[in-house]
Amino acid sequence: MQKMLVNYVKFCCANEKQVSNILRNLEINPGNTTDSIVREITENLHEITTLKDCSNEVRELGFTMSFNRLVSYHAANIANLDYQGRDI
Repeated sequence: MQKMLVNYVKFCCANEKQVSNILRNLEINPGNTTDSIVREITENLHEITTLKDCSNEVRELGFTMSFNRLVSYHAANIANLDYQGRDI
């Protein structure tokens, strides 16, 4: 799971420039946006990793589910940008 998370972070960083350019073309300043959903998911991931009163199996399942939610949210955002970018 840790290796998957590292690869995901690399993927996100590699696409940041492209997403920023698409947003600028849509006249949206990417520096002025805050993503509360991503913040919520990452806070949840942190909380899961620090839980002490749950078994490893439960923590791993919760982490996997939250991680999948984060990746799916990111994929949906890319699909939305692709759709919007067709009009540019």
